[in-house]
Amino acid sequence: MTKTLNSMIAAILFSLSVNAVAAPVMSCMVDTPAYDEFNERFCFGLVYGARYTTAVFRVDNPPSKFQIIWDKICQPSTSNTSCAVTIRAFRPYTMAATVLDFDSYKFYRVQATAEFEDGR
Repeated sequence: MTKTLNSMIAAILFSLSVNAVAAPVMSCMVDTPAYDEFNERFCFGLVYGARYTTAVFRVDNPPSKFQIIWDKICQPSTSNTSCAVTIRAFRPYTMAATVLDFDSYKFYRVQATAEFEDGR
């Protein structure tokens, strides 16, 4: 009896993990002369001598049918999953967005913060 119950629980947990869909999350990167990579929720860069640089924010894991409503004015990409803004040295910049899922009629709030220093 216990063995059957344990195997049933394992089968249920496995099916839940296989069918689980990752929720959208926001990533960002700070444009530097180096190779830049996106990081979830927070990104940092070092750009020597610069007062301003570009930060790119991206929504990862969007639903199949979606719309993204950015909270601030930004330059959206052609895919509409990312946007770019100009940020100032030593001033954290937080971008947030609402992701509308037209299949499940849900919405998600996502955000990330970008920051850079000028090497002083």
